Amino acid sequence: MTPTTHHSAPLRRQLTDKLSADGFLRGSRWEEAFLAVPREAFVSRFVLHDPSGERAEHDLATDGAALEAIYTNASLITRHDAGGTPTSSSTSPSLMALMLERLDAHPGHRVLEIGTGSGYSSALLSHAVGPSGHVVTLDIDDALIARAHDLHRRAGTTNVDPRVGDGYQGWAAGGPYDRIIAWATPHVLPRPWMEQVTPGAVVVTSVKVAEVALANAVLRCHVTGGQPWLLSPHPGSMIEMHARVLTEFRLPIRYVDAARHTPQGPCWISGAALHAHPSAAAELLRDLTPTMTPLPSAPENRDGFKAWVLATHPDQAATAGDPEGWGIGLAGHDSAAVVRPDGTIHHAGSDRLLHQLRRSVRAWNDAGQPGFEALTAHAHPTAEGWAVRVSRRQQGLTGP
Repeated sequence: MTPTTHHSAPLRRQLTDKLSADGFLRGSRWEEAFLAVPREAFVSRFVLHDPSGERAEHDLATDGAALEAIYTNASLITRHDAGGTPTSSSTSPSLMALMLERLDAHPGHRVLEIGTGSGYSSALLSHAVGPSGHVVTLDIDDALIARAHDLHRRAGTTNVDPRVGDGYQGWAAGGPYDRIIAWATPHVLPRPWMEQVTPGAVVVTSVKVAEVALANAVLRCHVTGGQPWLLSPHPGSMIEMHARVLTEFRLPIRYVDAARHTPQGPCWISGAALHAHPSAAAELLRDLTPTMTPLPSAPENRDGFKAWVLATHPDQAATAGDPEGWGIGLAGHDSAAVVRPDGTIHHAGSDRLLHQLRRSVRAWNDAGQPGFEALTAHAHPTAEGWAVRVSRRQQGLTGP
């Protein structure tokens, strides 16, 4: 028998208390939402990966352990493609809480949500804005929107309006909005978003902060006069936003300079200095191999080290990945070196950037491992919207 929401009340309290104790929830409004909204109403069949990487499938209708697993502070994979790659999920409650806190939605607000997912975040937003508020949730995937319609109807939610559409274009018919939140990563802040909000509106989204694959950060900004202001970057990343339903998630869709496919999955490399040199990128990818000597102090805080590299080496920043994971580092036309969270360095070409990367990791550790909060963000107008870039503050990050 499927548990009722009554059964989950202690688990909701336990998760909410944990999110508050760890600093992810800081106000009563969102605490009340996490206590009131049952996650199992929107996630019943899912896959959970534990910290060791083990994969466990759960079904609330038949699995006695599923309800407790739903209230794990982890992303729940709700849909896979034929090859087993996740294509939809319910974001981890900690990241969800951080982004919702930064959104600062109030009763009566109109909110545009980009990326419907399981529908759980829409229900949290619905609770926060109350009966006098309204939430438009937008997704390119019509199957997710049909599911959201059904789940919100069953839950008795009357102020959530699921719509099928391209997230880049927003949803003008439901505006103007006081808040916009996106659970996907556009390569720029889209111009339609800036045009569909009220003066002083707040936007919270993951966004590209460099023309390098997976160089993403969560951004909070205000909108005044149709332009983003008061930008603040934070750690975090979401799947890349696209105008069609994606079926391949293992290969980044933007800024990959060379890729090759193996039976286990794609291998790829991306570098700010490689975009004009595809042949060199292909050679570096072919030769990229682990070095014999890993770093003694590995940058386990990958978001923090990513921020350091983007701030101190913006013209050489690079990422590279394979079926086992990906790393952040440096690349030029004759050399590439990236470090994985376990300290393994993958290197190709001359030793020039290998030595520079080792020095950079030491300097980052010596500086106290600063992250995106130690950076400042800038928005530059483009034809599509505003490109976001990050740089060091006058006092903050200093490179080697």
